[in-house]
Amino acid sequence: MTVITGTLGAALPTAFVLAVLGSAALSDLRRYLIPNRYPALLILGFLLRTAFVAATGQEVEITVPLVLAAALFAGGYALWRLGLLGGGDVKLNAALGLWLTPATVLPYLQVMALAGGLLALLVLLLDRVPRLRRSVGLAGTDMLSRTRGVPYGIAIVAGAAAVLT
Repeated sequence: MTVITGTLGAALPTAFVLAVLGSAALSDLRRYLIPNRYPALLILGFLLRTAFVAATGQEVEITVPLVLAAALFAGGYALWRLGLLGGGDVKLNAALGLWLTPATVLPYLQVMALAGGLLALLVLLLDRVPRLRRSVGLAGTDMLSRTRGVPYGIAIVAGAAAVLT
C-alpha cells in the first residue's frame, strides 16, 4: 500500500506510531499499565491514514493489516492466558499490527522478543545486585523489580522502532 508520497509524508505516520508507543512504554515502565487510549490511538491513526490514502485515489489494502493485527492478538491472547503478557501489552501489540507488513512482522517479533529477554535479564540483575539498583537510582522503588514483572511495552517499542524506521 502506498501511503503518502515524499519523505515528510512517509515520516509522519511513523513518527505518530513511535510517539504513541513511546508514551505507552513510559506508562508501562512507571505504572505497569498500558491504558486503552494508546491502542485506540494506533487504531484511529490507522483509520485516518487509510481514509487519507483512499481520498487521494490510491489503492487501499486493509485485509493484510487486519489479518496481521488479528494474528498478533491471537498470539498475545495465548501468552496472556499463560500469564506471560499483560492485557495492555496484548492490545498494544495487536493495534501495532495494523501498521506492520508481512515483510516486517517477523523481524518485529524477533527484535521484540530479544528486547523483552534483555529487559527480563535486567530486571533479574537489578533484583540480585542491590548496589546496581542503588547506582541507577531505583533503590527503594519497585520499578523494574521481579515482584512487578517486566514492562513489556518497552520491548514492543524496540521491535517497532527497528522495523518502522
